[in-house]
Amino acid sequence: MADITYLPSQIGPLYLSLVTDAYSRKIVSHHVHDSLHAESVARAYGQALWNRTARALPWCITPTEASSTARSCTNACTCSTGQPAR
Repeated sequence: MADITYLPSQIGPLYLSLVTDAYSRKIVSHHVHDSLHAESVARAYGQALWNRTARALPWCITPTEASSTARSCTNACTCSTGQPAR
């Protein structure tokens, strides 16, 4: 699961991207950025893939979209191999 949260700050707007494990509800990665560009949000997904341990079962990250803040949407699913799901 993923979420983007607005963080007001003295230097301007910041956004916190969180990737959460749907089963345990633990935050598995995060990234703070100053724009809603897809590349910035994708860093949280990349960190989640990097943090995943090799001994765990295969898993899948599915991008989510909040219609009020999303700049782009994709239906691709990135799996633990780094390849799109078929």
